[in-house]
Amino acid sequence: MSDSTAAGTQETENRRLMDTVATVPLLSTVGDLAVLLARLPQDMPLVLDDHVRVADPPDTSLVHAITPRIVGVVQDDGTEASVLRPALQLGLVYVPDAEESVQAAAAVRSDLPPHSPLARAEARLKDGYLVDGLLDAATVLDNTARLLGTTALDWMEYDGADAQALRTETERIHHAVARLRVLAPGVELPT
Repeated sequence: MSDSTAAGTQETENRRLMDTVATVPLLSTVGDLAVLLARLPQDMPLVLDDHVRVADPPDTSLVHAITPRIVGVVQDDGTEASVLRPALQLGLVYVPDAEESVQAAAAVRSDLPPHSPLARAEARLKDGYLVDGLLDAATVLDNTARLLGTTALDWMEYDGADAQALRTETERIHHAVARLRVLAPGVELPT
């Protein structure tokens, strides 16, 4: 079989697998998962998404959904026999609290960012989404400043030198957050 024929066969199989998974976009019960697994190759690798994903990061009225998708994984990595093959990935996605069809449409999007602001900032900055990435980084810094300014200080002597120093650093972080939030929307991107 030629390389182009093998690639075409693999592409056809990948499309079939994606179409199979698309018929069950949300997994609400063990039965849903069992039905899906029965329709997939038994030797297919199973992986978990590294991140909880979110359909709309600012929306706080989201509900979680478990969603399957087909991804590529490297088998026998680091050997001459290493190959990229399809795997079933299970992930947790926060979706709108709406009808199942709306939830399913949100859950299957391939562009869903991580829910964690730190992971989301990293992903967006790496992908060139500078404005959103900087705003997410500002959120991470803001959360860090709040953690240091409240929880950490709870364990320190209020008027102690260390507590005073930590308050000063917390204020500096808050100033950096404010500057980042002003900078981000107007940042110039290379053309």
